[in-house]
Formats: sequence, C-alpha cells, structure tokens
Amino acid sequence: MWCCPEISDVSLEALGERALSLRHLNVKSCPQITDEGLEFLTEGCKQLRSFALQRCGVTGKGIVSLAKGCDLKDLEIGALPITDNVLRQVSRECKNLATITLFNCDAITCEGLRFILRYCVDIQDVDIWSCKNFSSEIRNVPEAFMYVSSNSDSSSVLKDNTGDLAQISKALSNISKRTSLDG
Repeated sequence: MWCCPEISDVSLEALGERALSLRHLNVKSCPQITDEGLEFLTEGCKQLRSFALQRCGVTGKGIVSLAKGCDLKDLEIGALPITDNVLRQVSRECKNLATITLFNCDAITCEGLRFILRYCVDIQDVDIWSCKNFSSEIRNVPEAFMYVSSNSDSSSVLKDNTGDLAQISKALSNISKRTSLDG
C-alpha cells in the first residue's frame, strides 16, 4: 500500500479484522495513518513480522503499540518523530527483531541504537541514515560495542561467536561519510 493517500486508519482497522494471517505490510507515505490505525491493526494481525512506514501521522505511541502487538522481525521507520525511548520500548518488546532501518528520524541518538543491540538478540542488520543527532554521535560509540560491516550500502551489525558486538572502528569512517553526504 505504498504511497496511497487514501489509505487511512479505517483501512488498517479492516485489515486488523479480516487479514489475521498478514505477515508483511508497507504503509510508506500514507499520510492518513495514525497511532490509532496501528492499534487497530495489531489487535488482529498478530502474525505481522515485517512492517515499513514513513511520512504518516504515526508517533512513538503507535510504534510502541505495534511492537507490543506483533513479534516483528523487520522494521523500517522513516521521517517520523521517534526517540531513543521508543527504540528502548521496541527493543524490549521485539526481542527477535533481525533488521531495523531508521532514516530521517532526527530525535534518535546512539543511546537508542544501544537498546536495540542490547535487547534484540537476533539483530543482524541495522541501517541508519540521515538521522541528524545519530550521525553527530557515532564517533562516541565505544569500539567494543559493535561491528558494522561496510560490504554494502547498508550498515550490517553482526554478532561474533560470544554474542558480544565488537569493533565499530573499522566502519566508523564509512558511516560518517554516508551521514555527512546524506545530512
């Protein structure tokens, strides 16, 4: 349902009532969707595993409702007013999150990423770009905190054998270059 200005909370309510086995949903650029719509959706769509949204009327409250109502594996959030506190709540609700993409979320910082890395035990891929506060802080993340692969356009966070995340320094320059180009 990408870029559908007619899609609204009523549409998500109908999905929540009728599409009980829905597993993937993309509601990017659907400006009529709000927190209320996400609450309706999660009442019925408990099997939802992949969700993408951007440029809509959703706040942190709606993202947290989604996290509480579904066992998400993949989450993409763009151009929404989310904070580190929202990422903290998402990380505690979505322990099986494997992939997270955040872009144009200017209120998040490295602290929010720390929550994701600490509590999402299955995290494999993290892609963060054009998040102004995050890019200014990336140099302050401890080296022993994570390893970010620079073998593709996205930044992949990988766990080593011990379950610890190690060595961000190899990729800091790549992330810094990307954020300075995007920002």
